[in-house]
Amino acid sequence: MIYKKQLLFIITLLLIHNDTLNALGQWNWLRPYDTLLRPDQKMCQGMQLNGYAEFGVKNATGYNMFSQPTNVLQIFNCTQNALAMLNGFPANNPISVLNAEINATDNGTRGHFSVTGDLKMDWTFALTSRYFFFENFCFAAYLPFYGVKLTNVNWVDQTADQTAEDVTVKELLTDNIFAITEQLGGLQLKNWHRQGPGDLVALIEFFKDFHQEERRPMLKEVDLNGRFGFNIPTGKR
Repeated sequence: MIYKKQLLFIITLLLIHNDTLNALGQWNWLRPYDTLLRPDQKMCQGMQLNGYAEFGVKNATGYNMFSQPTNVLQIFNCTQNALAMLNGFPANNPISVLNAEINATDNGTRGHFSVTGDLKMDWTFALTSRYFFFENFCFAAYLPFYGVKLTNVNWVDQTADQTAEDVTVKELLTDNIFAITEQLGGLQLKNWHRQGPGDLVALIEFFKDFHQEERRPMLKEVDLNGRFGFNIPTGKR
């Protein structure tokens, strides 16, 4: 009875401390070969088919490098630097020509944007199959499907209006950032929506359960698993 109380206490702490609930990665999307999600395997040989899904009920929360909650479009940087976007191209490239025409320095806010948006995974499901060709070994294939959208995308220009450089950056770059990025780089910086298949994954997997002795009341079983395979780019970009 004492062990059940200890286990309940540990589970309660995990549920209270949200930072520990990141076991599935930063985006928390379904990964069909994750050992925490896949159904238990009850057979040692033959073919097995599975299907499972998950649904989003609210917008995603991002976490920066310090594990602090932030908007999903600010997990790597608080702002996006439009001046840095123009660097590193050949001299005769239209982007380099624009950079030379602007000829402005980055003072920490000039050319910067604060970008926010709402990311939501509406649904995702996966079709999986396993063929057991040897004890504890199987060939597995996984194909996920996703419905994800990014809405309310908002770009707030941080450039001040104090110097000639500020005015030049605004006129030639930040005031027309959407048209410039689409014209020079084919990038659309507004709302985004994708539905369709993800990448097909083909693996050879090994997994085996090792039941522990009765003298270990807190440790009932150890699951050993490993996998090797290929990721086939069948998903939508």
